Amino acid sequence: MTRSEARAAIAGRIFEGTVGADELDTLRRERVVIQSLLFEGRNRVRVWQPDGTCPAGFEPTAPTLEDAYLRLMRSDVVAEAPVAGGVR
Repeated sequence: MTRSEARAAIAGRIFEGTVGADELDTLRRERVVIQSLLFEGRNRVRVWQPDGTCPAGFEPTAPTLEDAYLRLMRSDVVAEAPVAGGVR
């Protein structure tokens, strides 16, 4: 798989948003968090949403090669990831 193919495979399914520390644990239970960076007391979070539905308070973002790699490395988590509302 090429770099372009890896990014294309997750296009439209990566979203970015900012959450407080108290919200991060809940988000991790409900979504597949690919990356979380603490910035000025808030967490800048990237999530992978398998069905492409943008989570509330997030916005679509272009996937990076790192997103593709992290999603691939977490394929066991992704396969069992909860879906909002508990319905798969």
